Amino acid sequence: ENAFGHIIEIVEDGGDFTATKGKWEIMLKCGDPSVAEVGATFSTATTANGWFGMPDNCAIDAAGRLWVSTDGQGPKATGRTDGLWTVDTEGEARATSK
Repeated sequence: ENAFGHIIEIVEDGGDFTATKGKWEIMLKCGDPSVAEVGATFSTATTANGWFGMPDNCAIDAAGRLWVSTDGQGPKATGRTDGLWTVDTEGEARATSK
């Protein structure tokens, strides 16, 4: 049961993009973190306006930040309008979206 979507991080063995094996984990479970039943897993540093739902497309920039666009069918589905979000992928700010 995951109405708001999630982002999976995949790391290939040895950092080799041609590797046939690797590990994965759910980096973020999306949705409003103030609603306990949602089970969102954003960083605690994510502000009340920083969370999102229904991740759709993503890209990583030269600084290693993940950029995510959302397609949540508007506020009725997620309580949030669609937008473009950035997510830190490393360090203390890991999983913090803005």
